[in-house]
Amino acid sequence: MPGVFRKGLAVASLWLVQLLVSPANAVAAGGELVMGVFPHMPATRLLQVFTPVADDFSRALGKPVKLRTRPDFEQFTAELQAETYDIAFIQPLDYVWLHDRHGYLPLARRDAPLQTVIIVNADSPIRNLDDLKGRILAQAAPRAAVTQIIAAALKAEGYDIDKDFRRSYSANHFACIQKVITGEADACGTAARALAHWTDVKRQHAFRVIYAAPDMPHALFVVHPRVPADERRILLETILSWPHTEHGREILSRGELLPFVRATDADYDPVRRFEFEAPNPE
Repeated sequence: MPGVFRKGLAVASLWLVQLLVSPANAVAAGGELVMGVFPHMPATRLLQVFTPVADDFSRALGKPVKLRTRPDFEQFTAELQAETYDIAFIQPLDYVWLHDRHGYLPLARRDAPLQTVIIVNADSPIRNLDDLKGRILAQAAPRAAVTQIIAAALKAEGYDIDKDFRRSYSANHFACIQKVITGEADACGTAARALAHWTDVKRQHAFRVIYAAPDMPHALFVVHPRVPADERRILLETILSWPHTEHGREILSRGELLPFVRATDADYDPVRRFEFEAPNPE
């Protein structure tokens, strides 16, 4: 194996270790900030998407911003409860309890609703939810927003998700979709944006949507109130500037990210009305 390639692998492996290391043991010191990102995609992909974001925040603030995540939703949720992160990119269902219990403040949200769908292979005989009964429905982790949205939506449709379907959990959206491709599952409940990655970018497989849940406000950046107000303002201005600069557009393009708009607490009232399950109190 060429030396340069071995070195590249070593550097990548080191980055992943640093990314996944427990933030509780790696909280930045001095004037540094820690940014957490919920584990909604494989760690290598998350690193590609959010390292430029952390770097841009560092540039704007004039201080280091350290990128961190956890291997699964349960561990990431524990770090949120511990208030480890100064800045965090989180799923919408976590915003309400994180704000109400811990005072985290909304910064900016994706400028589009979170669309949750159930998909099957394009040639599947399954055409609707009734056809899916008794079959395997793959989903992301139990704490994932799309998992909870689907559970609540199907309950409203009159289904008992635990009795009517055979649920199979996955590490993330991509792993869920992969189960449909390989035949390990008959269907996958995922986010429309994750599905678009396969259909628009990879173009490796064809799927069909058999159900769409009600839209919800999308993922967002939040900030801990311990971060000074002037730094919160700089972070918001930086996020909102991305569509208007070449560097910012590159950040959005690299991560296939939608532009962001300023978020308010009231934006997430639909989550409160749906009464999704919050994690147990600490």
